[in-house]
Amino acid sequence: MRIGLVSYEYPPQQGLGGVGTYMFRLAGALGKAGHEVYVIAGPSDRAPVVQHNVHLRRIAAHYEISSTSRVVKWLYWRGFASLMSWAQPAIWHWIKWDLASLDALRALQAERPLDLIEAPEHAANGWMAGYLHAWPIVMRMHCPWELFVRINRFPFNPMNRALAALERKAVATYADALTVPSLAMKRVVERSWTMRRLPVVIPNFMDVPQAPASPPV
Repeated sequence: MRIGLVSYEYPPQQGLGGVGTYMFRLAGALGKAGHEVYVIAGPSDRAPVVQHNVHLRRIAAHYEISSTSRVVKWLYWRGFASLMSWAQPAIWHWIKWDLASLDALRALQAERPLDLIEAPEHAANGWMAGYLHAWPIVMRMHCPWELFVRINRFPFNPMNRALAALERKAVATYADALTVPSLAMKRVVERSWTMRRLPVVIPNFMDVPQAPASPPV
């Protein structure tokens, strides 16, 4: 199968965490199993790690509106984009990357038609894949942004609310299958989220190296 993975986080990247680690391990396992894996990921200044049958494309968090009107473009850059960047630069950065992934997905589909896509709910990374919906889409719920904000006692300001709403929209509208890492997360999701499919518990995994052969006695 040709499997696409869409995730802003993908090692090696500085300062990012569990979502990227999961996607990296998943890509490696799928590649070793004989599948062709195509990863669309966020930018990094570090050299990629070679993985068997894994093809990595990194794209910048840059989005240009399609309008040809100079007035509309000026209003976008001087008004909307400036306000979003001022309000919460990190969240606006993620949203711009989500939007930029649309062209990357279209280009990939034209070159190498995919059979399946997986994306995390994190930062609505599967939003544009769902918008195209040219393939079955698996979404992995790691930790919804609203739960992350609540656990860390961040203010639930308008930008945090916007990102949480995008995550909910992606799950409710686009997920053909939904996985979670634990029963606890399953209970959280089933209690308050709208879903097309019930979540399935698939624990996080890791590569375990084989023990060295025992020396002959």
